[in-house]
Amino acid sequence: MKEDLVAPDAAPGREALKLLAAAFLYLLLAQVLAAVFRGHSPLEMTASLFITFGIVKANLLPGAVMVFLCLLAVHFRLIPRERLMPAGIVFLATLVFFAGFQPVKTTLPSIIPFWADPPLAVLDRWLHLGADPWVWTHDVMARRSAGWLTPDLFAQVYVKLWLIVALSFPALLYLTDADRKRRHHFIGLYALSWVILGNVIALVFMSGGPIYYERLTGADDFADLMVALDSSGVSGSLTGSLHEYLWMTYDRGLLGVGSGISAFPSVHVAIATLVALYTWERQRALGLLATAYLAIILFLSVYLAWHYAVDGYASILTILGVHLAFRRRYGAGAPCLAEPNRQP
Repeated sequence: MKEDLVAPDAAPGREALKLLAAAFLYLLLAQVLAAVFRGHSPLEMTASLFITFGIVKANLLPGAVMVFLCLLAVHFRLIPRERLMPAGIVFLATLVFFAGFQPVKTTLPSIIPFWADPPLAVLDRWLHLGADPWVWTHDVMARRSAGWLTPDLFAQVYVKLWLIVALSFPALLYLTDADRKRRHHFIGLYALSWVILGNVIALVFMSGGPIYYERLTGADDFADLMVALDSSGVSGSLTGSLHEYLWMTYDRGLLGVGSGISAFPSVHVAIATLVALYTWERQRALGLLATAYLAIILFLSVYLAWHYAVDGYASILTILGVHLAFRRRYGAGAPCLAEPNRQP
């Protein structure tokens, strides 16, 4: 008997339903975690769902444009019509999954208190020859000549554009990619980014990032950064408002839109890394664009004081390492999730 591990792409709908079931399981586990460690009621699970759909509503215009483009592609037979339903289910699964991620991230400090900021700051300086990376990013931006490079634009790129990319990537994967092994490979990397990096490793290395360093440690190591954020206009922008909003939700133990403080490792950089890896496999021109976006996200994560540079480095190395390890072991992709076809 011979096993064919590269089965025909005949069951994207079943795959999508499995992902939806896994997302609801993750949401349920998130609720249990929040109830055990924070004493929240089961209503928090419902609240996190409404919060997530509120985020989608806030990004309704770009979402509507994406739907229109997808329907246009189906009309001109660029995308098979039968992929629309699985992609829609996967998008719903992504929203449910994200609804679970928020209470988990918010709960992490209740399990292990913040402790890793001082060693991460020391490691950051050591890696950069004794200098804080934020100094370099602010020096670069202080010399910018383009007036349109404003703190509010940076916030839109780092928060809103990233969120659109992060939430739509799995659905676009199922909509445009007929290679089942590749889909499984990158869905695995996507889950790794959120669950292993954003939950497990973040819990082990609980840290708040440079913006909250003084509030968490009482030390003034980043006092000059606070001055730089004021003088550059970052503190008075959307980013500054988000800085204060996240601290308020943490301080009061609330669950809100995007709530939860965690610096190491960077999920922003992890998602940007896997998108860059994927686009390089599909189209080199898009790969160059996605790599540029990864560099921008890494730069802004430090410039806007969300992260130490090492947070992003760790994410890139982890995603790239797992990606290459899977490629070396399984060739074209990760092992198929479906049962193998057996042929005589």
